[in-house]
Amino acid sequence: MTTHCNAHPSTMLNRLIALLLPLCLALAAHAAEVVTPDSIVSFTVPDEFTTFSSDEIKQKWPTSASPPSFAVGNPKRSTSIAYDLKANPLRAENLDQALKAFEAVFSRIVPGIVWKRREMVELAGRKWVMMELTSNAIDSDIYNIMLITSFRGRMLTLNFNSTKRDFEQMEPALRRSVASLKVNDG
Repeated sequence: MTTHCNAHPSTMLNRLIALLLPLCLALAAHAAEVVTPDSIVSFTVPDEFTTFSSDEIKQKWPTSASPPSFAVGNPKRSTSIAYDLKANPLRAENLDQALKAFEAVFSRIVPGIVWKRREMVELAGRKWVMMELTSNAIDSDIYNIMLITSFRGRMLTLNFNSTKRDFEQMEPALRRSVASLKVNDG
């Protein structure tokens, strides 16, 4: 018995897409929740992300006077999410001024900075400074999504970054991480 498929190729393609799309979406959404060691912040990350060791943090941020206290990243470490609760005082009512100050300082000191976005946003029920920018690093160009807010009168920072080379592939996962952000005020 011979069977002939008379369906138009574009119809067959549409059926194949309809069958595979739910599987692709389920795989793309596969993520793990990460909670910072101080239990202040949680967010989702792709399953392949792992926690940086203290040596890896020192290696990735060698010139920083105040490196992040916690970071996770992909196996190549070309994409990472860094967190810190700084000692710097920052009150919620001063976030607008903080945005202007960061913008002025970064524009002067960050090599090759190209601003993509710099504004106040609402995430996880609180006001945040959000800055997106690309910059030149020693070994590759970087895309950063930086979030800053006030937590108990101190500066809470998150930096979602990736090499520009990897950013297009990692952007959806990083944006899902930003959207999943929770702050434990308890």
